Amino acid sequence: MKRSNYCLTAGANPNALTKYGISPLHGAAGWNKDPKVVLELIESGAKVNIGIEVGRTPIHEAAKWNSNSKVIFALIDNNADIFATNSKGENIFDIIETNEKLKSTDGYWDVRELQFR
Repeated sequence: MKRSNYCLTAGANPNALTKYGISPLHGAAGWNKDPKVVLELIESGAKVNIGIEVGRTPIHEAAKWNSNSKVIFALIDNNADIFATNSKGENIFDIIETNEKLKSTDGYWDVRELQFR
């Protein structure tokens, strides 16, 4: 059993925040390449736009750090706000410009394309 599944089954709060405003979904979106973990957290009640009031949502973390666009799309498919801005006024289309790992994939262009829909 995966650690995240075990914790959720044991009653962990999927919306708990660290002192820095980071939820489990922020961590999974930013640093886990498997979209199933993101989906597991969402199915367990994680709020996909958590942190929007302080300008740091899970999709911002995914856009900045994750090299797998499928993680970004897992969030989008669950109503993540792609135009939400971070504390610097940047949305995901601004943020992905600094993600060199994502920029080297075809998934980068799939995400960019959303800006024009």
